[in-house]
Amino acid sequence: MDQRVDAPAPEVEPAPLSRKTPVVRRSRVRGLLVLGVLIVAGLGLGWYWWAHHAAQTAGRTGAGRTAQTPPQPVGAATIDKGNIRIILNELGTVTSLDTVTVLTQISGQLTEVAFQEGQVVKKGDFLVQIDPRPYQVALEQAQGTLAHDQ
Repeated sequence: MDQRVDAPAPEVEPAPLSRKTPVVRRSRVRGLLVLGVLIVAGLGLGWYWWAHHAAQTAGRTGAGRTAQTPPQPVGAATIDKGNIRIILNELGTVTSLDTVTVLTQISGQLTEVAFQEGQVVKKGDFLVQIDPRPYQVALEQAQGTLAHDQ
């Protein structure tokens, strides 16, 4: 028949609270420091190569080539005193330094414009004529009302 045998469970040691070898967490500072050193070293090597290459190029075209380069002609001219006329033909947009918006105290139809666009005007200059007929009618009506009221 079925017999059940209860055997004692083997004794298991509990996990130690501390490890024999400590966990070493590497900080980001060390990685950033190594990256910075590599960048500085790369920049230094690049600067050295560029300076060395520029010196070699200057050596080839500088003193070593002087004997092979033909002399340049030199011209002589008399010196005159006067104005130098400079004319520039350019494409672009010209904008004014100052812009003035003219507003009227009354509104109406313009009958005459007495200035050209771009013309310099001064205070008191005649610029435009507004149709006086509506204002003449309003004046006559006001005078008629005044006469009636008196």
